[in-house]
Amino acid sequence: MEVFDVKEVAKYLNCSISAIRKLVANNSIPYYRVGTRIFFRKLSIDTWIEQQELKHNCVDLVGE
Repeated sequence: MEVFDVKEVAKYLNCSISAIRKLVANNSIPYYRVGTRIFFRKLSIDTWIEQQELKHNCVDLVGE
């Protein structure tokens, strides 16, 4: 099981660490905590990305 910390998932998603922290604060991204540290399973992140793509594709199709 591949696991990312905040810095690694930010790099993987090509976004800022602060953007990741906002997603965590809003419970908008799958994560888990060990004590005060935040971790992300790669499989969960990949699934989340696919779900985000589907949401946006459906919105685009409805708007046409």
